[in-house]
Amino acid sequence: IARISVSTPQTNDLLLETFEAPLGQSIEKRGWTTSEGLNVVSYDGQQVGNTLRADSGGSSSFKAISEKNLSKPHAVTDESPLTLEYVLTIPADIRQDSWAYIRLHTAEGKRWVHGVYIASDCQKFFAPAAEPNDPDRVPLPQSAGNVLDLKMELHPQTVRWFWRNHESKEAYQEFQRWGVVESVTITGVLVSSMNHEGNGRREREITRLDLATVDLKKYLDAVTGARFDIVSPDAVPQESSRIFVGDSPSVRSLLPDVDWDTLGTDAILIRTVGKDVVISGGRPCGKLYAIYTFLQDVVGCRWWAPGEITIPSNPNLSVATTQLLYEPPFKMRVHSGRVGSSHETRSWLRLSYDLNFDWGTHSIPHLLPKTLFLDHPDWFMYCKDDGDENDKYGYLASLKSFQRTIDTETERDDLDIIRQYIEIGRRTRRLPQQPCPNSKGGRAKITENVIAELEEKYPSWKYPEKIFWITQNDGRSFCQCEKCEAVREAEGSDSANWLLLVNEIAERLEDKYPDVLFGAFAYLHTEVPPKNMRPRKNVLIYAPLLTSNKRDAVWHYPKNTEYLKKWGQLTDHFYIWDYDANFRNFYQPHPNYLAHPESMQFFRKIGVTGVMVQGARGVAADLLPLRTWVNAQMMWDPAKDPQQLMNEFVDGYYGAAGPYIQQYIDLLLAAVHRKD
Repeated sequence: IARISVSTPQTNDLLLETFEAPLGQSIEKRGWTTSEGLNVVSYDGQQVGNTLRADSGGSSSFKAISEKNLSKPHAVTDESPLTLEYVLTIPADIRQDSWAYIRLHTAEGKRWVHGVYIASDCQKFFAPAAEPNDPDRVPLPQSAGNVLDLKMELHPQTVRWFWRNHESKEAYQEFQRWGVVESVTITGVLVSSMNHEGNGRREREITRLDLATVDLKKYLDAVTGARFDIVSPDAVPQESSRIFVGDSPSVRSLLPDVDWDTLGTDAILIRTVGKDVVISGGRPCGKLYAIYTFLQDVVGCRWWAPGEITIPSNPNLSVATTQLLYEPPFKMRVHSGRVGSSHETRSWLRLSYDLNFDWGTHSIPHLLPKTLFLDHPDWFMYCKDDGDENDKYGYLASLKSFQRTIDTETERDDLDIIRQYIEIGRRTRRLPQQPCPNSKGGRAKITENVIAELEEKYPSWKYPEKIFWITQNDGRSFCQCEKCEAVREAEGSDSANWLLLVNEIAERLEDKYPDVLFGAFAYLHTEVPPKNMRPRKNVLIYAPLLTSNKRDAVWHYPKNTEYLKKWGQLTDHFYIWDYDANFRNFYQPHPNYLAHPESMQFFRKIGVTGVMVQGARGVAADLLPLRTWVNAQMMWDPAKDPQQLMNEFVDGYYGAAGPYIQQYIDLLLAAVHRKD
């Protein structure tokens, strides 16, 4: 990022950064406050001059967040709108999930964002965001180069986003505008970026293994007081003991009985061979997990949270005879909170990373875009019942919501389309909120878009799990046409209508893509399993547990237990999406500290094959390091005892304060479980 300016028609000095400082210097020297990673001054050549970039800090993931107050708060008015401008260089050949953006924000936390996002499938998007609702990402035009001028204008009733190629001398092109609910006062600017060192999957895998090997040496040195050297096998003196990392020819010759080609992606192998130790595993992640398992289970290190690790002293460290080959039962293990999102956390706690798929997506909006409703309303949901106009998912409520958007967000450029939604909705009783799963034309269009997207993405999917999502929109809206009603009545759930759609696509594509799973939600109106219909063998069911009580483990609640057990019987591919935070207030005590870890045991028992726990985002969120650590340990090995894990974390992380933290936890749990 280069040359950031925030200005108004009256002044251009609310914020102006050209990063004229020694290369490599942290921008904290220039009055910025960094909350994650490290942002430093760098140089990208004469075209853009000095720049700001995220420094890796010794890892392959470049991620940093910094912010700075404006010279004075600015109230946005018609006469004095606010303009953000900056230059963004997109590194060439990025193949990982990456982003860079700048945010204007208020003291109350409202925010407006401009930036670029690169998906794991290499697609590049403008990523506008606005308070209170975010517009969709916009694909970068083919004419966009790697160096862009980006601009965002904030007015009292609208926010507008622009771009142009740097030094093109062309006018800015507007690509999105959005309504603003009320006038605001902007107080500061935040920059956030995340990139990677390696460009290809192979380079990334090798880089991460190298860095994990450096960690292995670092902590063995610290624990033993000795010095370990990273060398090639032929450089080791005769009669020395060796620790082999990875699956090199030397490792394979030591372990000729291992079928390396069938090791699961996350499988770990730790084995003693005479006086040598082999630390290896599956590709791409198992070898990393094996190193951090060795450091924790054999060496005795305990990594609790970023910056918090317990390193024992053991000059006489020895490795007992070991024959460990382990593959975690959950193929996806995600904790999405602030702590669980860093690669350091994912490595030490053996959470999933570099997945081929988005673990939290509603895909139908791009498989059947709303704009198709204008010409093909029969492809979308039919509303037999009016519903209460104050029930946000009903027919009347949806029309009312469209009208409210027209009345209040007057600067939006899609208001004519929304007016057509209302007119078509009144004429046909159909709405563009969900598809009609039984519409022949709608299914054909969805299938066409699935095929096109698969052809584009599949070549980059090297390892399992390979999942293509065909998932409903958020909310409880569903089609009430005669065909959908008949299926729903016969099968006892709207999940049958969705399975008809997904099964049809999965059957059509299973020969061409035999290793791809087609994922469907069991969520809200599709939560209940069908009576007789079964998912095909290449269909994955993903159950977000939005309707379960979060006080206790899920098996305490009969309805949830019944539904989940039935889904587990119907499919061999079964993921769970659970929620481990109070999403109205991340910082408020939310006493369910053992509920999700205990649920892991139940999930394993009923055949769940992947788990995502959606956690809190804030720095001071309620006991977030504890939640992340205990949940991650249970995802890796659900046979463990959650209470023992909690005790271990409380003692290790909080030290002398541990007994008081445990007393606090016990008090909250007793209060939430009391009967009177």
